Amino acid sequence: MIIYWYLGHIVRSGHILQEPYIVVRDHVVFDVDRQGWDLGIHPNMPVEEIKWHYPQAKWIPWRSEDYQQTYNHLSSWLEQHTISYRLEDVREGYWQQSEIRYDEWRQLIKELVPRWALRIRMGISIHPLLSRWISLYGEKYPQWVERWQEDAQIAYVLPSQNTERMWEEIPLKWFSHLPVRTIQEWKRRGWEKVGDVPYVHQFLQEQKNSFSLAFHKSREPIRVTMGFEEPLQQGFLELIRYLAEKVGETLQKNHQGSRYFRIIWQDDQGIEVRERKWPLPTQNIQQVVTRFLSLVLRLPSAYLERVTLEAHHPEALNSDQLMWWASVPAHHTEMVHGLSPISRRDQLLQYWDPWRRTVAGKN
Repeated sequence: MIIYWYLGHIVRSGHILQEPYIVVRDHVVFDVDRQGWDLGIHPNMPVEEIKWHYPQAKWIPWRSEDYQQTYNHLSSWLEQHTISYRLEDVREGYWQQSEIRYDEWRQLIKELVPRWALRIRMGISIHPLLSRWISLYGEKYPQWVERWQEDAQIAYVLPSQNTERMWEEIPLKWFSHLPVRTIQEWKRRGWEKVGDVPYVHQFLQEQKNSFSLAFHKSREPIRVTMGFEEPLQQGFLELIRYLAEKVGETLQKNHQGSRYFRIIWQDDQGIEVRERKWPLPTQNIQQVVTRFLSLVLRLPSAYLERVTLEAHHPEALNSDQLMWWASVPAHHTEMVHGLSPISRRDQLLQYWDPWRRTVAGKN
């Protein structure tokens, strides 16, 4: 099962805000307290549109450091308790586990609340896109979706036997990789959801195959170490580049990627550690080198005795695992063209009228 979650009234790393409040980022809601959540104010709503619904709330500017500690704790918890996971940011993410019962879910909620948030909304199904969809709109389908509730925390659960029916309810605009022209053409034909599309079973199979949860539990870190008989006094950045390339080569050889990199060095002052976790894994050697170099913008003191580079939690990568989180291969677009034929006139006009170029002409 894939669990999609969304958190509200998130525990902040620095201090507790005095309620009522709304955390604002780029003129939209980033987070809101319990009262605002219960009033229907959720993240990504434009603040100008909702300020009259919650006029007493104080607007607090978003700062990434306010949530970094909670993000780190959530990442650690997911690595220990799930089969695979994806944490979009501190507010939302996905994780996979073999099965979950109502009593297990209740226990889960008690573990998460109030430890990291005071409001949680979830969707549970066999597919990440369906889980996200029912977390938002599950209440519209009581005939197919179960509702689990523990105090103010809610989860919508889609039994596997109702999966095919729910797929047909997904709006076509949710498939963000489809060309805008295709969506517009389908809309002119009156097709707005998956169930409206001819050859829907072929379309669905393509979409299901293009979504995968590619983030696995942690494994032993990849580690490269170099010590010196005489303390190293210069050439430190060149050494980091060399060792980072070795780490990248190992990742590629193992068909793995990593998002968590660490440098440990020992000098005459002791041991120092610098580390960072990136949102996406990489096995690209140049990216690996760049990430390690970003950890040493401030150079250590002279007289280094030993340096260790580590890539933690290596994740198995292959050609199709990251489609869900990245782009969709070109052959998917070819299938879409088969469902939205272009007229003979448009095919001819596209060669001289730039406004009539088809999506195929852009590729």
